[in-house]
Amino acid sequence: MKIFLTLFVLFFSSSVVAEDISDFEIEGMSIGDSLLDYFSEEEIKNNFMEYDYKKVGNLNFITTEFDKHPSFKIYDAIQILSKENDKDFKIFAIGAGNFYEEGSISQCYQKLEKVSEELNLLFKDTKKSSPGKRAHYADPTGESNYTGIYFNFESGGYASVECFEWSDYMYEKYGNTNSFKISITTEEVRYFINQQ
Repeated sequence: MKIFLTLFVLFFSSSVVAEDISDFEIEGMSIGDSLLDYFSEEEIKNNFMEYDYKKVGNLNFITTEFDKHPSFKIYDAIQILSKENDKDFKIFAIGAGNFYEEGSISQCYQKLEKVSEELNLLFKDTKKSSPGKRAHYADPTGESNYTGIYFNFESGGYASVECFEWSDYMYEKYGNTNSFKISITTEEVRYFINQQ
């Protein structure tokens, strides 16, 4: 059974409990699906992003990002990880986000609270952590921070909801704007990222 994660309303009773990370959809996509079910091969290749990932053993992932795609109903942008040289572009991780103008971070925190309440109902048997607000490692000024709630599955995968509050420095240097992010990640991608 697929469960569509919305930002504000889940159209399921509280008796619905998720047992597997692939039970969830973000903009209709789930872990294990082929990106070709949603986008043409040309669209996928035109939206590859170059990141300085190092190969881990024989494992390497590629990132495809879509910004304000006409098919998106909820999120401003989506980032998907699939394996290098996989002609089917099987999805191993999905991250989606919404962006906020300066001074509107309170909307993100409201969304974080609402979505995490919904996920609590769905992930009843999942280990949850919420380490609180932390400085973001990417900002040398120490003025950017993020907070999130993380749901760790027995499979090793996880789901997360986060708010990112960026400093003026990060906005001016990289264009980073305050944002809400929801992610679903497999154990394989989690291991890959931890090795970077």
